[in-house]
Amino acid sequence: MKTIAPTLKAQKNTLAVTNPWVYLIVVQVTDTQALYLTNHSESIVYDGHTYKPFPVAVGDIGEDSKGNLETITLSISNINRMAMAYMELHDALMGRDVWIYIVNTVYLTQAVGLGIFQVTEASADENVATFTLGHYHFFSVKFPRNRYIKGRCRFVFKSVECGYGGGHATCNKTLTGNTSGNPGCKYHNNSSRFGGFPYLVSGRSMTI
Repeated sequence: MKTIAPTLKAQKNTLAVTNPWVYLIVVQVTDTQALYLTNHSESIVYDGHTYKPFPVAVGDIGEDSKGNLETITLSISNINRMAMAYMELHDALMGRDVWIYIVNTVYLTQAVGLGIFQVTEASADENVATFTLGHYHFFSVKFPRNRYIKGRCRFVFKSVECGYGGGHATCNKTLTGNTSGNPGCKYHNNSSRFGGFPYLVSGRSMTI
């Protein structure tokens, strides 16, 4: 189950929704190039990237009755042949990573990550390119789960463990960074939630 900030939860539970929820989608085209797309009518800047409005649709994300992770369908308009051009140049984007977020247009700094997926099937016609997304390969997940390092926070920025709910969009995961160019826990007034272990012997780390 995804954990969302209280402000987003309140917005989600509002009976009359006046501010839409929209998708932010990152399609990794090559190792150095990505498409940043949104189904919103206007561009959205999130985490330093501009997501451009484009006709995209995301299928249902969920589990089957046995708890197995289902595949997801991502549809991207091909009217201008942009999607097909990328597919022809890059092996139909097979195996490429896709990140999907959902965000409320009032709280653009508090996107909820729905997961990292990989393209497992792809097809296109003159109207639409359709990609079947599978969940990220489990053997690619870092193990062990936790690594305790002296000077670097192990928590995901703005997660429950991190506890930061302010307006800044990035964190460099250090304890002492205190400027906009070096935005660590001190800069976010969040030093008490730092997920590193500053009293570890220098140069040492622990894994469990």
